Amino acid sequence: MYFILKISIVLFLFLLWFYYSKLFGAEYFPTGKKKIKKMLEMAKVSKNDIVYDLGCGTGKMIIEASKRCKRATGIEIDPLRFAIAKVNAFLSRRKNVKILYGNFFHRNIDDANVILLFLRAKANDRLRKKLKKLKKRTRIVSHFWKFTGWKPVKVDKKLTLYYYRI
Repeated sequence: MYFILKISIVLFLFLLWFYYSKLFGAEYFPTGKKKIKKMLEMAKVSKNDIVYDLGCGTGKMIIEASKRCKRATGIEIDPLRFAIAKVNAFLSRRKNVKILYGNFFHRNIDDANVILLFLRAKANDRLRKKLKKLKKRTRIVSHFWKFTGWKPVKVDKKLTLYYYRI
């Protein structure tokens, strides 16, 4: 009886963790290296850029971006993925990468000139108002989900990547 109760609790906690970030706009699906490379190329990330990854997961994309830019910031709401991203950032030894815990809807991202994201369409649509306030010519690359009402400047249909400019 106790064994079944323990298994039920572990299963419940796992499912709670797995769906936690979905409540805020996206489940966790890691972005592969090929897509990360293409997203950074589409955004033309360079040494003067300030890059944000909204919903950075385990931090792989923002760490890769940090190799090309002035400053890279990832924001993650899931506590476990945030902790993994912090460890990955530390292990990368990149001094220009920062991982923040919290809801990116409530974070100041005004200094960004590149935004990377892999969120659901609903979250993208909620984010539009915040993104419209960013500096002119800010580059945005969205993996898989389009922004309703926005026309992408460039599309990679094979990798389902959408490039926008403010």
